[in-house]
Amino acid sequence: MYVQGLTGIESAIVSDVEITTRAYIAAVEQRETGRPFYGMVLAEEPRSRAILHVSASLAAQVPDLDMRRAVIEKFCSGTLAINKEQTSQSLWSTVDTSQQQVTGEFVTLCDALLVRSHAEYARLLPSLKRPRRFEPVVVEPVIPAFERVLPKRPAVVVWAPERPSALVTVHALSLLDFLGDVTFVTSDGAALAGYRGDFVRVGRDLPEILARACCVLCVDPDDPGAAVAFARRGVGVVAPLTSGAHEFVRDVVPFDMGDFRSILTAVQIAVAQPASVRAIPAPPPFPGRPPLPASAELPLVSVVLCTYNRREDVTRALSCLQAQTYPNVEVVVVNDAGENVDDVIARFPRARPHNLPVNGGVLRAIGEGLRQARGEYIQVLADDDWLEPDHVEAIVGAMLRTGASIAHANTMIRYQELVPGAEPKTTGFNTVVFNETTTPTDALIATPVAGQSIIFRRDMLDEIGSWREDCILADQEFQLRAANRYVMVYVDRVTSEWRARGTDNLSSQTDSSVELRRIYEVLHPLPDRPVVERRRVEALANVSGRTPGVFAFPPTLYIGPA
Repeated sequence: MYVQGLTGIESAIVSDVEITTRAYIAAVEQRETGRPFYGMVLAEEPRSRAILHVSASLAAQVPDLDMRRAVIEKFCSGTLAINKEQTSQSLWSTVDTSQQQVTGEFVTLCDALLVRSHAEYARLLPSLKRPRRFEPVVVEPVIPAFERVLPKRPAVVVWAPERPSALVTVHALSLLDFLGDVTFVTSDGAALAGYRGDFVRVGRDLPEILARACCVLCVDPDDPGAAVAFARRGVGVVAPLTSGAHEFVRDVVPFDMGDFRSILTAVQIAVAQPASVRAIPAPPPFPGRPPLPASAELPLVSVVLCTYNRREDVTRALSCLQAQTYPNVEVVVVNDAGENVDDVIARFPRARPHNLPVNGGVLRAIGEGLRQARGEYIQVLADDDWLEPDHVEAIVGAMLRTGASIAHANTMIRYQELVPGAEPKTTGFNTVVFNETTTPTDALIATPVAGQSIIFRRDMLDEIGSWREDCILADQEFQLRAANRYVMVYVDRVTSEWRARGTDNLSSQTDSSVELRRIYEVLHPLPDRPVVERRRVEALANVSGRTPGVFAFPPTLYIGPA
């Protein structure tokens, strides 16, 4: 129902916290199309959710109304002991950390985040690795048309058309002492025995009921839309503080679900205090991306793509490079004396082959490719990795706008299982390993930057040297030198995938701790920086403790076989 009212948004993936796994996968698929999109997570406030559901169960166990009110008041305030534990600890302090991380990674994949209110953003913030930009968007529900009439006595409507009557138990108990007319609009219209007021469903009698209402109590603890809709009708409005209604409605009277008595107090104020609507933000424009700077001729970007006996992989890699939205790209395909793939390369106009007579390994092949590249900007890509269609445009555009010599973006790890005679099978994802910028000091230890996400100016090779062909961790060693000489501009978007395949990977086949020690002690010693040296010792111990042939970074979202 919420999505049906979300008009004016051209492309968005909307989820709630229970199904962000599905939203995550949908976002991965959308990223591969290169089309920008919004992400939205309808985040419930856990304390309010617990109070709405558990209070109904508690009420059924306590027959006396006064005792029932006393028990639920203690429960709402978190002072009722359940199983010898305070409710504030046992019910709404527990966080599903795995789901929280999946939610955070889903937001990372989106171009921008939509929220129903700043209050909802605050609920999402613990899931995020760092604050993300967001746009508030209000969806007002369709309510029956009505014309206000002067009532004969104060009247209140409790608005919960998507919830059964049992979930307004707290509100019904709080209004026992309200002597005016009370009508509960719920999804089932089922009467709660012993409570004051009428219980109805949304129907043809509702306009007459709303016409007499002095105020409407909006039950939804997460969404300000109903409060906005009723404020437009000029009635008093009561809404949960967690809904964020106060951000959009002037003179709304908020209440705290944890303070039982605040509900009745808010109603008593709102019956005499009509609400009105503040300026509501229009639906945000489609999440745009900065255009390339105007130029008569955009500089050539050379992609060095190395391959060896992997015809299917090089075909897939060339397809993503052919799809790049940046118009001036050449691809140098370095075949390291493997099976001839000239026929594959011929199908992609941007690509040209460079066949080596003797197999010398991937690092030597990269070095040869760098020497063959003609572009002003350079990208190195493994044949089993992937660039999203906007990768080159986003990074080179940032470099042209800033004058940077090196830039990178976020990278997602896609875990794959090799299946003989079939496409590799995806088993999981992770977007929190390679998704941050780095500092010169951090780069002296390790850089959280994936090699395939980087583009650099060709003249850097003359100033700091090329990739070392004698260093297994050549990309990390190159980044160490680059980060301590240049600003590494960071494009805050996932634009590439590192496709991890267990032991079918250079870094999984080797003991990287040996090479890391060589970088620290031989290639780049730091005898005058003892604090950094201590951090290096810790990093080396961490790498040495890894199991050979097993990836150090497990998937955050696992979708493979049990």
